[in-house]
Amino acid sequence: MAGNDKTDADLRLGLVYRPKITLWIILDRLDFLFDDERTLTTSMRGSRAVNNMNANYRPNKKMQLSLQYGAKYVLERIDELDYSGFTDLIGIEGRYDITREWDIGIRGSLLHSWSADQLAYSYGPSIGYNVMENAWVSLGYNLAGFKDRDFSAANYTAEGPYVQFRFKFDQNSVKEGLKMMGR
Repeated sequence: MAGNDKTDADLRLGLVYRPKITLWIILDRLDFLFDDERTLTTSMRGSRAVNNMNANYRPNKKMQLSLQYGAKYVLERIDELDYSGFTDLIGIEGRYDITREWDIGIRGSLLHSWSADQLAYSYGPSIGYNVMENAWVSLGYNLAGFKDRDFSAANYTAEGPYVQFRFKFDQNSVKEGLKMMGR
């Protein structure tokens, strides 16, 4: 072997529950991830099964509550040593529309690594602005936070400031977008 050799694979399965008339929308995604990396001095091979479930509840036009549950099982072999563990994430976010353009929110997450018996927290406020129909930008600040390569990227869990862009895509918004582009 002359240098590094790396292989990555990702199989994703998704499910959405979104009837026309409902207070609830549920999104679920299951990922099977595999990575294998070899250098002249190190060999690392890992596989992960990661499930993320998000549920949104909208009791009225001004308020939204989002719940998240994520679960991850990891098997890794680093050189000749084997490691495994289960980690889960529980998160909640509440948003309230102050006006048609502005909303405020608060979120919190708890990450639990069962094998290491460790807990990590993330929580903080945010403010959002509706820049155009079906598009928002939010500024937030997490007073405490954590990083996890499978849960952090989409959920803004690191400590400190963040910017979030939210878009609503459905069959109607795609048709409207195509109309605006003259197609």
